[in-house]
Amino acid sequence: MPRTPVAFLLAVVAAVSLPSAASALAITYLVDRTLGPSVQGGQITVVGTVTVDDAGPTVTDWDIAITSTALGRSIVLDSGNSSFLSLNTTLTATPAQLTVDVGVLGLWGPQLRDDLSSLRHEWFLNEEQGFIEQASIDFAAPDPDADFALIARTNPTILFAVPEAATLSYLAVALAGLGALGARRRQLGSR
Repeated sequence: MPRTPVAFLLAVVAAVSLPSAASALAITYLVDRTLGPSVQGGQITVVGTVTVDDAGPTVTDWDIAITSTALGRSIVLDSGNSSFLSLNTTLTATPAQLTVDVGVLGLWGPQLRDDLSSLRHEWFLNEEQGFIEQASIDFAAPDPDADFALIARTNPTILFAVPEAATLSYLAVALAGLGALGARRRQLGSR
């Protein structure tokens, strides 16, 4: 009978520390890219995160800052102000990394665009007669500052995962459970 609490504790730790196999896992990946030289003579940096639902896998959220060093200006693209394009692209999402494999005429990345006003902010991994990465920051009139950078890259592109707070809390619960199990064993052993 003394083993029942230990078995129950192990079952609780396992249930709490592992995500349900039926549910999709949202994994956030770090974007940290530098493109240049830009047409304005500086560099364009693209920094932020992309969150992917590994069941699809599909992009569910993004927060990307595009900055022109030459202009000294930046814009943030997120799911509230822009769209995310994924055309002819295969995503492979693991807990450690996201592999973005862009196919022929493929395109992957966020954009905020208004062709009527020339506003165009975007970052793309792109296959256009060869694999390239490009970013543009193009403010609409009456403030027509613009910058653009394009660089040849190798395909596929790999983005690495950002540790999630939920993963850390699962680990804390599992460690607490193992500590309780050790204490219970010591208690049973001292009898």
